[in-house]
Amino acid sequence: IFSHTNSTPKRHLLTDKHISHALVDREGNLWLGTESDGLYFLPNVDVKVYNTQYGFLPQNKIYSLYLDKSTQNLLAGLDNGSWVTYNFSRNEFLHMPSLPLRRVLTIDRSPSGPTWIGGDGGLCVVEDRCSQFIHLPNLAIKTLIPDDQHGIYIGTSGNTFQLNGQNIPSEISKRQRRSFANYFFQHRTRLLNQRTYALLKEDTRLWIGTTTGIYISEEEEVKPFLEDGIQQPYRVASICRSPDSSIWIGTNSHGLLRIKNMEVVQRLQEP
Repeated sequence: IFSHTNSTPKRHLLTDKHISHALVDREGNLWLGTESDGLYFLPNVDVKVYNTQYGFLPQNKIYSLYLDKSTQNLLAGLDNGSWVTYNFSRNEFLHMPSLPLRRVLTIDRSPSGPTWIGGDGGLCVVEDRCSQFIHLPNLAIKTLIPDDQHGIYIGTSGNTFQLNGQNIPSEISKRQRRSFANYFFQHRTRLLNQRTYALLKEDTRLWIGTTTGIYISEEEEVKPFLEDGIQQPYRVASICRSPDSSIWIGTNSHGLLRIKNMEVVQRLQEP
């Protein structure tokens, strides 16, 4: 990773680590998940490491991070269906029940409902420590966004789709497993047939980052994001929105882009 501001030069950090996910907590600290060295915590310039060596984690492969705003706990997705929560007030990790996934690639929570967890081969819905699993063979769920009004948006290794409805079942029990799976398959709508790695909901607009470029879904229509009338072949890895309403696009092919008012206004790339 690197740090960069308008007033300070670019600084490279953890140059030998393969970072899979990053987020900033309520105190402004940076958390970094790596694919082989555990979880890094960067308060200002100090670095703390949470991994198997110090007994914090069951393994060192971190694939996803999520800050639960309702509990202010950090959730981390690992390998072999493992996931943990970190309680800031008690400074401790809680190992959660293992899920029927290989890699836990994405975690998010509905504002008024369960926690959604996606990974290789399926989707898990967790509430009050009970879970349901929806098997999606030959698909890896890369990203998801719950939306109380419109259901949930899901990006996979094959496509982007929406699970429709305001009344998605939230009472999770084994007795409801079959009915919930039926609900899932009956109410999903395919939005785009592209491998999707990143999603961002911005008011009525859904940004979709794929391996072939950027798309926008709005008013039930999906269109490519164009620059001078052309869609650029960005391999999108991540999308986020900053407080000034800029859309930041991290790519595996063209560096970092900043979009403002539907135009690319800044590009950060290695020389």
